[in-house]
Amino acid sequence: MRNIAQICMMLLAVSMFSFTACSSRRNLTKTENQTNEFIHIESEPEKPMELIKPKNTEDPIILAEMDAADAGKKVLEIGRGMALDEKTIVKGSCWDYINEVYRRAGYQTEKTVVFKSPKSGPYADVSIIKPGDWIYYVNYSYNMVEHSGIFVYWEDFDNKIGVTLSYGGEHRNEPGRYRSYDLKSVYYITRPGK
Repeated sequence: MRNIAQICMMLLAVSMFSFTACSSRRNLTKTENQTNEFIHIESEPEKPMELIKPKNTEDPIILAEMDAADAGKKVLEIGRGMALDEKTIVKGSCWDYINEVYRRAGYQTEKTVVFKSPKSGPYADVSIIKPGDWIYYVNYSYNMVEHSGIFVYWEDFDNKIGVTLSYGGEHRNEPGRYRSYDLKSVYYITRPGK
């Protein structure tokens, strides 16, 4: 018969490698990324994610989903589910979070580069950006570092202010978020689908 200390040690060892998210009832696992740091991502669901049906169809996030092409719509719906409904945590960088949204939407490998340039420019004509696109841009609100997010809608097209779904990076313990960004310096655009 095992004593309580042995059982506690076994539970602690197991908890270091597998976590359970109460709200989603899915397992969280550790995977190693390219920098040998650990990121947490949720495993595949046993059944398709059930999104909470929005009550307000005047919400610009929902309107963007409704107007998006099929692939973009799927990415936006999955992203909203992860950020607002499940409050999924994907510790790592902004790239890790967006990659997980695209993976769950079925577009991890099925995507097309629409525009590619160095961070220093030249920059994309913003009129080619569509809802659901994975965009890389200069983050003027945070030390002019590169940032990536999923484009959702234009808040002010003339001034190139757009709303994206992104993750703050830096291994923060928080879900993705919708924020307005100055998108005058978008240097990479990937679109879901082939």
